[in-house]
Amino acid sequence: MNLISTCLAIERHLNDQTIDDAETAEIDYLDEDVAYIFDLIRFACKMIKKKIPKRKNTERDIDASIKSVIFFMF
Repeated sequence: MNLISTCLAIERHLNDQTIDDAETAEIDYLDEDVAYIFDLIRFACKMIKKKIPKRKNTERDIDASIKSVIFFMF
């Protein structure tokens, strides 16, 4: 099964359920906690995309702080 057919199958399944029975509802993205998690994932992706270049030891503390931020987010 490809991704599109899988998504369509999930959408049909969720449309058949009531909101009480569904694990998520369309309004969940408006929830403050859900928005925070999305922002956290977005931030983590930006940090990973930056990549940490190899530098001289003088800037090693910056690398360590970026690594620790990424580590503690997960």
